[in-house]
Amino acid sequence: AEQQAEQRAAERERDAEAKAAAREADRVKSITAQAEAKNALADLHDGIGRGLLDGSVDKAKAGEDFTAQSQKIISQSLAGVSPEHQGLVKASRIDDVGRYQRGVTSLVDQKNRADIGAGMASYIEQMQRYAQRGEGERQEAIANIEAFVSSAGPASGMDAAKTAATIQGFKEGVTFQYLDNAVTKAQRDGNALGSLAASPDKYPELDPAKPNIVEA
Repeated sequence: AEQQAEQRAAERERDAEAKAAAREADRVKSITAQAEAKNALADLHDGIGRGLLDGSVDKAKAGEDFTAQSQKIISQSLAGVSPEHQGLVKASRIDDVGRYQRGVTSLVDQKNRADIGAGMASYIEQMQRYAQRGEGERQEAIANIEAFVSSAGPASGMDAAKTAATIQGFKEGVTFQYLDNAVTKAQRDGNALGSLAASPDKYPELDPAKPNIVEA
């Protein structure tokens, strides 16, 4: 009887150890699932960022794509995790999903700003060319740039000082180039050159503190 009692006690101990080991295995699996999901969410965030840069991800759908794929990652991370620990896995990833969702929103914002900046550069280049066609075109180009950069500049991330400097730089640049071309053409006509030199105030876009090409 004593031997049977010892055997039963030993069996109960082995059963308890087995159950404890099973619980620990489940716990370890849930911890591993959390780590895998954490890295998968980070990879998803980084992949969308790269896609925004190379154009393979539509910025209008980036947030939607992240939401759908992050939910899939969470669902996959629960496979094989016991119901007892699934709530923990879900809860532990809520902060990660929210943080990376905000990160994707920020990446889209950066992409929009970069696109605006690239568009501004192209438009400014076109207006620089247009301004050299004549005095009327120069004035029109300046007016266009003032309106365009005043609106698009802040949207691209420019502060007020940078926006103003960009507009002034355009004014000075196209005016200087226009006058340089005019002086070159007028060099064969003394009266025309004299007319240019006699009216430097006609070009207020030029910085008075800088050498005036008309008066040079």
